[in-house]
Amino acid sequence: MANSQGFLPRTLRCLARTIATRPWIVLTLAAATVGISGWLVATQLVVINNTNALIREDSPFHQNFLEYKKEFQFEEDLVVTIRSDNPERNREVAQQVGEALAALDPLVERVLFRFDFSRLQKRFLFFLEPEELNALREQVAGYAKSLRRPGMQLNVHGMLDEANRQFTDQNLRREENWKEFIPFIGQFVAMLERLADEVEGKRPAPRPAQIDTAATEQTRAGLEQFEQQLRDNEFIGFDEGRLLLVLAAPGSIDPRAAEPYSELVRRARAALEPIRTAYPDVRIGLTGEPVLMEDELKTSSDDSIRAGLVAFVLVSIVFLLSYREIKRPVVALSVLLGATLTSLGFAVVSVGHLNLISQAFVAMVIGLGVDFGIQIMARYEEELAKGRGVAGALEEALGHTGVAVTTGALTTAAAFFTMCFNDFIGLAEFGVVAGGGVLICWLANLVVLPAAYAALDRTTPADKLTTKAAASHWQAGRLVHAIVFRAPLLVLALATLATVLAVVGAKRIGFDHNLLNLQDRSLESVREVHELIEGNNSIIYGIILADDLDHAREIIPQLQAL
Repeated sequence: MANSQGFLPRTLRCLARTIATRPWIVLTLAAATVGISGWLVATQLVVINNTNALIREDSPFHQNFLEYKKEFQFEEDLVVTIRSDNPERNREVAQQVGEALAALDPLVERVLFRFDFSRLQKRFLFFLEPEELNALREQVAGYAKSLRRPGMQLNVHGMLDEANRQFTDQNLRREENWKEFIPFIGQFVAMLERLADEVEGKRPAPRPAQIDTAATEQTRAGLEQFEQQLRDNEFIGFDEGRLLLVLAAPGSIDPRAAEPYSELVRRARAALEPIRTAYPDVRIGLTGEPVLMEDELKTSSDDSIRAGLVAFVLVSIVFLLSYREIKRPVVALSVLLGATLTSLGFAVVSVGHLNLISQAFVAMVIGLGVDFGIQIMARYEEELAKGRGVAGALEEALGHTGVAVTTGALTTAAAFFTMCFNDFIGLAEFGVVAGGGVLICWLANLVVLPAAYAALDRTTPADKLTTKAAASHWQAGRLVHAIVFRAPLLVLALATLATVLAVVGAKRIGFDHNLLNLQDRSLESVREVHELIEGNNSIIYGIILADDLDHAREIIPQLQAL
């Protein structure tokens, strides 16, 4: 009885008396608050998916990352995957995808899908072996010797005269003359073929010099092989061209924007759609960090809304089934909705946005907030069933149960607010909005809910209130109490056993550091990343900074050892 006369009980009783006499003032102020909150939510509430905004700017690893981005002009790429069993078909698609993404400028700064090896083609000789170069040198020397002969004319008559000179028994018997004879034969045959084409009226096609020596043939084969290697590596590909990648670097973005990549991802998907339609036999996927972030935001936002709705529906069903009336549970649920909307308005005012973590507070606030309302409503009906009037029932409800509700709300809110000291901004913001949401639900159920009951019941006859309140309670509670108190030792023993089993099982709980496991694998972007990883072609990587070249040389063996 001493507790009921303390400062908090007396304050709450005084509050109950004030509410009972002026309920419409409280309800009007509450409606105005909910209305303002609704306007803030509709016009200013955003959910950010910029992971950089969730990390403290003064953290060392974040500073390193920002330094790296500035030094190397780094932005996370969009990655388009192109798959089919036809490499040539894949190349055709990659060309079109690259051109389509490049057309998104300025949203896309640069597109990488094809390497230009034209400069290398002019320097093929640098890739030959010494013996191959010697063979070519001898061949060219033979041409040069033929062209340097006195009186040699570069026309049909000159070539025929030279052929008569070369095709002599005396000339061919000398072995040293073959180095000159072999390249001349190649040029002579090529000249005759061009002459035949001209006589027949054909457009002469460029004909390379025919090299007949084994060494020269090997050299030419090496050059052709090198050209083929360039063609094979012209695109970013794996599995012999069955998988090609197209990379697109985002253009200028606001690093503090809530959704920096939303427009880019939307436009990229729209650009790929007609290509997918034109090439149904080629599988085209879109992934990369910007796409993962965008899909993560959409998925988490949709899931949070869905979770909030499911939580409210389930709470409403249980609430309505627990009492044999509709009015008071509906009033309590209405107050809960208003408190939830006000909590979202508080998030706008206090933090300015929600993040991928803090947006989950809605379902949590619904679960905690309805608990406060149930306790106040149950005690209010209990006092009404004893014959007390509306004012007296509210005074007793707040003077006794209100103390328990206040204690529970303050301790729960304090636990959430301790998360504000976390270095991870995502959790710190969650602590702010969750703790504030708990306090708002507490105030709503401690002030607005009693005012609603006072306005609802003040004109109802006292005897009717008493009869209705006595019959509204769910009778299953008495059965539960009977079972628990009839065999308390058995209940405690079962609880102890469950605790021991839980402790044993807790030892096997680990921490999953893979953020991909938090994503929905049915999403295209997530599925593509998993398939790339499983094919040893992961686009996920780590960044290691070195102070200088010597430091880099020290790090490389350590990384290779991993």
